[in-house]
Amino acid sequence: ATWQSSFRKRPLFMAESPPPVPAPAPLLPPTPPLLEHFNSCSNPKEVVALAESHSLSPDDLCAILHAGGRNVDSDLLGACLGHHGEFWQQFADLFAYHFEFGGLDIVTALRAYLWRFRLPGEAAPIGRILEGFALGYMNSNPPPPVGTPCRPNVPRVPGGTDPSACGWFVVQPKTAELACIACGALARADNSLRTCTGCGVVSFCSRCGRSAGRYGHAIRASIGFGRACEAAARRNGRLSNGHIIYKSTAIRDGVDASFVGEVDRGNWLAASPIKSKDAAFILAYAVVMLSTNLHNPSVKSSDKMELHQFLQQLRGQNDGSPFPGDYLEGIYKAIQIEELKVMTV
Repeated sequence: ATWQSSFRKRPLFMAESPPPVPAPAPLLPPTPPLLEHFNSCSNPKEVVALAESHSLSPDDLCAILHAGGRNVDSDLLGACLGHHGEFWQQFADLFAYHFEFGGLDIVTALRAYLWRFRLPGEAAPIGRILEGFALGYMNSNPPPPVGTPCRPNVPRVPGGTDPSACGWFVVQPKTAELACIACGALARADNSLRTCTGCGVVSFCSRCGRSAGRYGHAIRASIGFGRACEAAARRNGRLSNGHIIYKSTAIRDGVDASFVGEVDRGNWLAASPIKSKDAAFILAYAVVMLSTNLHNPSVKSSDKMELHQFLQQLRGQNDGSPFPGDYLEGIYKAIQIEELKVMTV
């Protein structure tokens, strides 16, 4: 069964209390008359008629319902956000723009968003809702322009480090079996894993290893070292007098040669690796599905998604690039500890 079909049978857990971060919307006494009229509607079609009678655009209604906080009927709002009508598709695309997502990681932003309404159980409405979320999230957290270097005031070398990798690929994900940090692939007879010789910390499969230099590591995971190597070595206590010690696959006098690299510059600083609204949508949808999979009691333990499977699911989904494995591990652990919750009336 596909995730979409299984999701229809596995609704999100309905929370009894709000998540600790961020705080739920405040109760606004008394309920404004227009909200009372909204809450009295029985379906999205009636709400459209209400909006038209008050000459409200989709964005006007977004502002009113966002300001209404917990006074808004969460079931009806969820049904409106997921509706296929033209008015509601515009509404879904605009609603997330009224949230303050700037600087929030995607899990925290999702928690804040989903707390305001009850998420439908069908795949198509969920998709429409999360597409709108992705638009609002990326509007508040835009990716750097194409060609932006990882280091300020240092021109980017064509074909050099991918800016979305900056600050990541420095901690090997703690999977049950050793897995590629870029795609989650496990070591198999037809797919060997190679630990980067520049840092001795993270591992790549043979395919991803060819692009290791773009992720801040040794070229093909075996020649020289990169700034991600420095950061990984620092975090794992592998620096010597502030310098990185790395090995080379080149043979010198019949033995592997070791080298002392430059002093650690400490400039591999993390930022959001999400490249686009499409990548944000795919990731948000995967997070919702992960929450359902890990926390629905009807899902057998043997069917619970493991970390390496979560990485594999998102292989190449960041506009053709990988989401960093250590970034996805943080998302996986956050959802494993606390599921996504939605508002109850």
